[in-house]
Amino acid sequence: MTKTTSISKQVPQQYFEYINYITENSQQLPLKPASYYLKMVKQLSGIINNLPSVVYLLDYRTANYLFLGKNCEQMLGWTDKEVIARGQQWHIKNNIHPDDLAVFSSDVFSKFLTYTRSLPKKELKNIRFSVNFRCKRKDGKYMQALQQYVVIETDKAGNPVLTLGTWTDITAHKTNTKVVFSISSYHKKKGFSIITTDTFPHLKVNISPRENEVIKHLIKGLSSKQIAQKLHISLHTVNAHRRNILKKTNIKNTAELGHYSIEHGLL
Repeated sequence: MTKTTSISKQVPQQYFEYINYITENSQQLPLKPASYYLKMVKQLSGIINNLPSVVYLLDYRTANYLFLGKNCEQMLGWTDKEVIARGQQWHIKNNIHPDDLAVFSSDVFSKFLTYTRSLPKKELKNIRFSVNFRCKRKDGKYMQALQQYVVIETDKAGNPVLTLGTWTDITAHKTNTKVVFSISSYHKKKGFSIITTDTFPHLKVNISPRENEVIKHLIKGLSSKQIAQKLHISLHTVNAHRRNILKKTNIKNTAELGHYSIEHGLL
């Protein structure tokens, strides 16, 4: 069941403005003590500190980490205590690549906030968010990091105030600098399935609304004839759209279209 409450215009959609808002407005929220949330992490500390990923617990109300795995130093060069002492805003402002931070704090966070607030808490617990970015180590070298996280607590208005997540070094697997943000849903029988994904920055390709419709049907595997019937246009027009799409995107055939569309945020 989806919430019918629309997003308040008073709630900022950009990350740093949101942190200021949530700090001022959610301090009185009756959350459980920090020790409650830390306990669930510390019970697994022996495993957590040996994972190839850094586990974190982030409180938006203070813009700080309640917990960071000790293997933080292996990944970032900074110890968990150093990062916690300096604060989460110091970390992202100083260590995330400026281009990626601009995307994360506006486009990505706005999508995250919009989706989070659209769901009731019972459904939200099954949603996983993922985003990658370039992160600078203490030695000044950049690495590619994948951040995956879930919302643990929200305030009464549905604003996220506590998230639990991981950072993973994916430098060996990431060959470009595009930022990919995805939302997945967990089902007992199906596991995780992607709800939506978006890639930034969007490639500036002048795809018309009609061409975009054709792309969506092509990705589903429909033939030109089937697309013509669905869109109530001629077969000749569909083929003309296909030629224009290939020319604009500079790809060789429609078999490449699905990957290209996701990679460049066309869908």
